[in-house]
Amino acid sequence: MNFFQPSFKLKEKRREGAKVIKCYHDPSTPYEQVLAHPMVAEAVKERLHVQYRTLDPVALLAEMRAAQTELGERIDRRAGKMLTRLPVPSRAKTLGKTAEAGEPRGTHRRPKRNYIRRVRTPSMLDPHVATIEGWLVAEPQLTALAIVGRLNERHPEQFCKK
Repeated sequence: MNFFQPSFKLKEKRREGAKVIKCYHDPSTPYEQVLAHPMVAEAVKERLHVQYRTLDPVALLAEMRAAQTELGERIDRRAGKMLTRLPVPSRAKTLGKTAEAGEPRGTHRRPKRNYIRRVRTPSMLDPHVATIEGWLVAEPQLTALAIVGRLNERHPEQFCKK
């Protein structure tokens, strides 16, 4: 039975179009919920109330932490005995090195690759950029079709009407 940790319980859920609206009761512990429930017998409620008065949350937390510490030590001792009996594979010897270097756990990520520079393919307009910029300075409203038309007049072997 949970005497100290409150939780939300769903009171109602309704749908308005695609949206679901949920309403919750005020947070209360399962102990308080049992005491408020009308179907629970009074003898059960009294027995839970007597048990609740004997509990100390601070002492319970200290007992839980001590039990967790003891469990962790037992597991460590058992793992230490097992490791001395079993041969360790050669690749497994290097797995713990990253944790010793300060990383919290060993990761298996690939190293980041360097960006490969792509060579820019030359454009057929590259030799004519200065000429096109001169036309645009003189006539800023000049369209791309007009520019291609002018380039076709000057260099018909390189630029076609299409």
